[in-house]
Amino acid sequence: MHCSIHTNIHPMLGFDWHLGTPGYPVPPVPMAHFVAQVLGGIINTDPSKDVLSHNFMTIKRGNDIGMFIGHVAPSILALLLPFGSGSKCEFGAFSVLTNGTPTAIAVGVYVGVNLNCADPIPGASVNGVVAPGTNMANFTLADFGASMLSVAVDIVFAALIDGFLKFAGKCAMSGICKLASRSSVVRGIAFHIATTDILSEGMVGGMFSNAVNYFVGSPVGSSVHENAPGNIPGNMINREIQNMMSNHYNQGTQIN
Repeated sequence: MHCSIHTNIHPMLGFDWHLGTPGYPVPPVPMAHFVAQVLGGIINTDPSKDVLSHNFMTIKRGNDIGMFIGHVAPSILALLLPFGSGSKCEFGAFSVLTNGTPTAIAVGVYVGVNLNCADPIPGASVNGVVAPGTNMANFTLADFGASMLSVAVDIVFAALIDGFLKFAGKCAMSGICKLASRSSVVRGIAFHIATTDILSEGMVGGMFSNAVNYFVGSPVGSSVHENAPGNIPGNMINREIQNMMSNHYNQGTQIN
């Protein structure tokens, strides 16, 4: 079938699940956060500037909106989430390339699907993209299968990265809290805050993840962002998937 090609102004919106709390001493619980941002993001430099659709920049498959996706919820942690946010266009037409990369498409013809950051499993949030337009790309069953394989790869890598960062955040906050005061009462309260993730979640989301995101992609896995090195495992696997699909189309064999 033919699907609308994504551009940098197509809006992504929906709900992500993150740990949230109105404040101490209420422990964090999973909360729905309303999220919204255009696919081009605010500081995203990945959308193609020389391949246009309706005079807007075309989006590549695997594009990550990155930082500054708006998160709205009655939680003090919601203010930190945009600094470690992520939303990826996983579905693409592998036979239609944008600067050598498969073009992102709306898998629902005029409605796209993005994989978003989430807790406790990154990538567990699936949100919609409104994608009106008349420029279309052919999307086959083979493209769908390859895109779903990329989804699985990204979720696995996201879970590994996120688990390591959360563990590191907890260890760091626990150490800081233990050194903060010799008072057992103050230390006990501080340790409780750290172990309930109020600060360690924020530290991970706002600092650790932000640093890692710049090089390897968002909390939903590897990224085609120009700053992401191609030799990290996630990007290497995605490149192999792209090569597999390139060979598939070069052979003239299509699974329609």
